[in-house]
Amino acid sequence: MKDSDDDIHAYEETLQMIDAHPTMNAFFIATSGGAHGVCQALVKRKRADDITVVTFDIIPAIQRAMQRGIINAAIYQHPRRQGQVAMQLAYDRIISGIPPTRNEYIMQNEIRILENL
Repeated sequence: MKDSDDDIHAYEETLQMIDAHPTMNAFFIATSGGAHGVCQALVKRKRADDITVVTFDIIPAIQRAMQRGIINAAIYQHPRRQGQVAMQLAYDRIISGIPPTRNEYIMQNEIRILENL
């Protein structure tokens, strides 16, 4: 399913998917945009309790869904730290002429559940 980071589209597509696959027991939301729509569809079809849901990021809609027990886990990607590193690298290169010291800057992801939000 492609939700285009749009809650309404995600809602409609999720309803169709749930109806087409009634034995589905897990759902992965590959983007934080549209997560609210997915959750609303799960609630509407009364499947929020029996489908395990994993997503990315901890935006307010995802945090609320976790608190309501709809989303079980989120892969946290440290967006603030990613932005800080990128801006520091750009500043160092453009302003100070300091090139990056390596080709990749990899952040360690974390799995967040309700207890460690």
